[in-house]
This record gives sequence, structure tokens and C-alpha cells, in this order.
Amino acid sequence: MHQQIELRILDMHCSSCVKEIEAGLSGVVGVAHAIVNFASGTARIECHEEVEPQTLIDAIKALGYAAALKESEKEIEKRIFAELYWLKLRFWVSFILAAPLAIPMILSDFRLPAWWEFVLALIVQVFGGYPFYKNSIAAIKRFTVNMDVLVAMGTTVAFLYSFYNTVIGNHAHLYYETSAVLITFILIGQLLEHKSKVNAQKGMKALLNMQSKFASVKKGSQILHTSIEEVAVGDVVVISPFERVPVDGKVLSGSSTADESMLTGESLPAVKEVGDRVFSGTVNGTGKIEVEVTAAFGETALNRISELVEKAQTSKAPIQKLVDRVASVFVPLVILISFFTFCVWWLFVGDVREGIISAVAVLVVACPCALGLATPTVIMVATTLAAKEGILIKDSEAIERAHRINKLIFDKTGTVTVGKMQVVDFELDGADSREKFLNLAAPLAKHSDHPLSQAVAEYCGIEGKEAQNYEVIAGKGVTATLDGERLYLGSAKYVEEQGVTIDHGIKNDFHSLVFLANDKSVLGYFKLKDQVREETYEVFRQLRNMGIELVLLSGDRKPVVKNVARELGILDYYAEILPEGKAQVVKEVKGAGFVTGMVGDGVNDAPALATADVGFALGTGTDVAMESATVGLMRGDIENVYRAIVLAKRTYVKLWQNLGFAFIYNILGIFLAAFGYLNPMIAGAAMALSSISVVLNSILLRARGI
Repeated sequence: MHQQIELRILDMHCSSCVKEIEAGLSGVVGVAHAIVNFASGTARIECHEEVEPQTLIDAIKALGYAAALKESEKEIEKRIFAELYWLKLRFWVSFILAAPLAIPMILSDFRLPAWWEFVLALIVQVFGGYPFYKNSIAAIKRFTVNMDVLVAMGTTVAFLYSFYNTVIGNHAHLYYETSAVLITFILIGQLLEHKSKVNAQKGMKALLNMQSKFASVKKGSQILHTSIEEVAVGDVVVISPFERVPVDGKVLSGSSTADESMLTGESLPAVKEVGDRVFSGTVNGTGKIEVEVTAAFGETALNRISELVEKAQTSKAPIQKLVDRVASVFVPLVILISFFTFCVWWLFVGDVREGIISAVAVLVVACPCALGLATPTVIMVATTLAAKEGILIKDSEAIERAHRINKLIFDKTGTVTVGKMQVVDFELDGADSREKFLNLAAPLAKHSDHPLSQAVAEYCGIEGKEAQNYEVIAGKGVTATLDGERLYLGSAKYVEEQGVTIDHGIKNDFHSLVFLANDKSVLGYFKLKDQVREETYEVFRQLRNMGIELVLLSGDRKPVVKNVARELGILDYYAEILPEGKAQVVKEVKGAGFVTGMVGDGVNDAPALATADVGFALGTGTDVAMESATVGLMRGDIENVYRAIVLAKRTYVKLWQNLGFAFIYNILGIFLAAFGYLNPMIAGAAMALSSISVVLNSILLRARGI
């Protein structure tokens, strides 16, 4: 048996850290798979049940990083606060001490005594640069290299070269300002990067903070104001007008409306009456309601949504694997280029000083932070934005596949149509009278939960006699004995399987038909119709404009499906397909070379949703089949299918923009530094700005919205 453990990791500085931690975790006995996300500072480990979380934490600590269980939020917050405190302190100390060293860059006639410069630079090098040395030593012991090694090497070379010149009295070539200002720039870059990463993550935290901390629990005749953590399943909670709903539950008494926009993205209030479900974090309307709690603290719909979003954010997009492969060789390659740069300046140009400066600039400018942040920050912003609009993306790979969809398959009933079948008329065949026909149909219809049977039962509006020996045949119909006569209620195919002949002309009717027959003949049939959703026409127009071909799939009769397809302008449709056959249709479409999306209700369409490249499960409330679908749509309409694809396309553009920024920046930066066109201090500032620009570009996705 396998388990999944999630950890929070501190002290990561670049994508090289990610590769190192993933490799270290994978080396632990019993670990099957480990994914580390640099942007969110999290790790998700799949391992055998016997693996203890502490074993994984110890393995990470052995690599020089701090780790804790994600559940230990208070401990994590303390560590993050401490990390931020020391980061700020190191920056301000470095900034104050490096400022006098940088003055000669502005006023050429001002210069501190050499040994004063040495003392100031030494404090910055030791105190400000302590984390870089600490992490570098740990990395070298493990025969790996990361960003800290680049920074430590670059600043140390500049500092020692200046110290050597100080000792021998060559005060014309001192570069203490290079090492001190460089460390200061890198520290401020880390501070800004930390703030940007927090901004990228704060959307889902804000959503979770909308949960109430207290609830009014009804105990007999008393109303007790208690902590939400103490509310148990089965308790009755009283919710006053305009109060935020504190729990997931079912309305026991009263009626109201609820603003569920933060959960489903739907702006219109949802009506809540006895038996309806309400969700934690939503806002009650003008009515007072009593609710029976159905989910314990930490297990609400909002918590499950948060877990799904975090899982998606932790997962790695396929494009990230390319970045990981590049990052694994990037730092060693940069060190070689830096060494080669020094050798060329020294041996061929004869300028040792310029060789050292250029080599230091190469080391600093090539920091792979931007590469590490390029994809996870975009995924983080996209999945959080989607969740706030009622779109739950199961993993980041779904985003890459969704942007390439060129054929969308829609289930008909309940997806492109309202899903509420209504009897519009009925015709008699062998029955003696309309009243007798309804009296025979009603007892059979009420025993089946199929939408067609329910519509017939509702239309009949009478109980009739109680049938005997009834049997429901899934997807076909129901049979029972009434007054000694065996009756069958169901589809034309089901009735014909009983040896009863149906007129061919009747079967061509574009209505959905439910037949009532005995062992000899058809007694009559009901005509039913399901209205096409209003938004379907506009959504289909938008999808066609994106170049996506549309397919209609249904278990309904061919004339019915053909009529709906014609109404929607769809040429490609499949009719009379049983639930198990829908997955086969999806396979055939995929086999023809299309990138497929399947849109269904997430219940009887589960096999097809799982088979498609991207499965979109429509639901209401939390009835979203995320186990089979890759994208869950909290609202029960298809508008969010279009919005999800649009978001996927925008996200993919951002992914490549970020990677382009990162790669072009590094290539151009290394080239300029190697040829002496980039001062190390400018390189340090550029390195910080590259990471920040990548994160800010990702956040722009949220600013634009869907």
C-alpha cells in the first residue's frame, strides 16, 4: 500500500535545489516518487506506508534544507517568519556597510582607506553572505552545485583578490565594493522574490480564510456559540441572515438564498430550501435556516478544493521536465564558462584584473533562479484563478493538453441540454383509454430513478396500483406485474427485445419516446423533450471560432440526437451509445489523431472522461467527478468549458514567455559578462530582476482574469 506525504521546505534558492531534494528523497528506501515545487516551497512524496514522515524530513535536513509536515502550519509560519527576519537583517546590515564602498562609483575622488574597506567588506562577506557559504559547503560535500555556489565563488574571488592587493599595497585595484554590493543586490533580490512568490500564492489562502471560525450550534432549546473545530457531523447549526455559512450541510428548516460565487463562480444567488445543500464559506441571504452538518472541520468542499488546487500546483507540467534537465547541467556549465573566461582574459589578453571581474560577472549573472520560477509560478496563479471561478484543474499536465484540444465531445443530456426531461404528450396504441394507460404506467415509472421514468411518473401524477415483481434494467427500462399482466416500460429497443413489434414510423419521431407494452403489443408511448441550454449556442460559437470541432454523444435515439445536433449546427454525432460504449467512441476519435476533450456529468460518463486527453466533469456544488475527470466544473453549465480552454491557452503562452525571458536573459547575460561588458554589480541586480520579472509576468495572468 502507498501513502502520500506533503512537506513544506525552506531555504531553497533555485531549480538546482529542487533537483537535489528530489534526488535525495528518491534515494530513501520505500519512496516511489517525489515532486518538489520551488515556487510554493512544497514537496509531495508517494511512498510505502511504512515510511515515516520524519525519515523524509531527516533526508531533506541532511541536504542542508529545513522541512516540516504541511499540517504543522504554526511551526512553518514561525520558520518562515524567522527566515524572513534574518533575510531582512542581513540585507540592511549589508546595505548600510556597502553604501560607503559604493560611493566611489558616483564620486571618483572619494575613497575610504583600504583597510577600512576591508573591514566593511569582511562583515558583509561573513554576515550577509553566510547562507551562501553554508549552503555551498553542504552542496559541495554532496558533490553538487547550485546557485549558492555561484554566488559564493563570485563574491569570494572578488573579495580575496582585493585583500591580496591590500596586503601588497596595490590599492589601485581594490574591488571590495564588487563583493559587498553584489551580496546586497542578491539579498534584496531574494526579499523581492519572496514577496512576489507570496503574492502568487495568496489567492487560495484568501479563499480558505473566508471560512467562519465559529458556529451557532443548536442543543435542545439552547443556541451555543462554539468554535468551528468543535462542530461534529450531525450537529444542527443555526445560520442567521447575511451570515457566512460555517459548515457544509443540509437544510433542515427555513428557506433562503446563498451567494456561492466564491465556490462556483456563479454570480446569481442560489435558492436554498429544505433538503438543499449549503457550503462553508458561502454567504447566507435574507432567510434564517437550520442546517445539519454533513462534513467535519477540515473536510468541507472548500478544503477539498484547496487540496485539489495544491495538488495541481505541486505537480509538474511536461515542459518543466525539459527545464529540469537543463538546470541539472546549467550550473556546472556556468562554472566552466567562468573559468574559461578568466583563462582567455589572462592568457590571451594579458589582463588578470579584467579576467577576474568578467569571471565573477559570469558566475553571478547566470543564476538559474528565473528558470526555477518560470513554470511553477504560472501554474500556481492559473490554478488558483481557475478555482476562484469554479474550475478545478486536477494537475498541471491538463493545462498543457487543454490548450491543444481540437475536438470536443459533449454528452447531450444534462450537458448541452437542461437535463430535465418533460413529457410533452402521449399517444395510445393498444390501451383502452387515456386514464387506464396512465394508471398502468405510473406504478412502473416510480420504481426507476432513470430521468425518463421520473419524468413519466411526474407527468402521470398518480400512484395507481402497486406493481409486483418489478425489475429495473439499467439504461433500458423497468418491468413489473400488474393485475396478473406482465408490463414493460422503457425504450423501443427494450420493448422489442421482449418480442413486441413497434411501428417503424413511430421510432423516427425526434422526441425521446418511452413505450408501455405487455407481452403481446404496445399499449402506448410518451413523448419527452429536453430543452437545449440557452448558453450552449454562444459557447459552441466561441469554440468553433477557436478552431475546435464539436461532437455530440448520447445514449438517446438517433432521431432525437440528430434533431439536437442539427439545432446546434453539429455534423458529427453518435446516438444510442450505452455508458460503457462512450469510452470506445472517445478512443476512436483519439485514434484518428485528435487531441480530445470530453464533457459530461461526471457520473455515467466517467469512463469516457478518463479516456479523453482532458475530461471536463460538470457538476453542481461539489458533485464533480474529479476521480475520472482532469477538470471539474463546479457550475452545472458548459460556459466554463470554454473559459477553462481559454485559461489553458493563456497559461501556456505565459509558460513560454517566462522560459523565453529566463533563457534569453541567461544566454545574453553570460555573453556580455564574458566579454567584459557587464559589471558584477550590474549582473547581480540583473539576476534579481530576472527572477522578479518572471514572477510578475505570471501574476499578470491573474490581473487579466479569464
